[in-house]
Amino acid sequence: GQDRLDLGDVVVEAGLRYDYFNTGAYIPVVPGRIFTNPNYNSTLSYADMLNPADSIFQKVQGHGTVSPRVLVSFPVTDRTGFRLSYAQQVQAPDLQSVYQGVNNDLAFTNTNDNFPRDVTWGKTILFEFGIRHAFTQDFVFDISAYNKDKVADLAARVVPFEDPANNNKIMNVNILTNADFGNTRGVDMNLISRIGDFFNGTLTY
Repeated sequence: GQDRLDLGDVVVEAGLRYDYFNTGAYIPVVPGRIFTNPNYNSTLSYADMLNPADSIFQKVQGHGTVSPRVLVSFPVTDRTGFRLSYAQQVQAPDLQSVYQGVNNDLAFTNTNDNFPRDVTWGKTILFEFGIRHAFTQDFVFDISAYNKDKVADLAARVVPFEDPANNNKIMNVNILTNADFGNTRGVDMNLISRIGDFFNGTLTY
């Protein structure tokens, strides 16, 4: 949902978005240990092997998240306006990444393979401010600067697990995580011109 509040010349727009996903996937409790797990029983279903005593599979959890957005804008002069915004954006993991290698076993692969885990939303935090100036009614210049932090992207990481097939000794396995991050900064400049009554032209850098 989103709402708008006018405080004189100042306009405040605020919103919240709720997202939820649940892939319903079953993943091994220990990555790479399915058929070679001493507790494996080929006569049981996935659901039966969710029993803590068997501890072969676990079902991934549902993931919900709230993403806020705030935009503040106000005129500086009768031809110039200023805006400032903050937003959080999320992206669900793609199913190919979630399910890739879900049935892989260390009997026919190795710990350098990518094994799926229960991952959540990728998140981006965005700050932006901009100025828009109208030289005439038909010619406008707009400039905006932004900073974008990516704080939970999908990435493979090596994580230790107890190996049930080897007296619970520690083994290091390559698994899917939300541990990746990055930063993007930039400036966008636009010249916008109205051409006649039916056309607009835009030059962007």
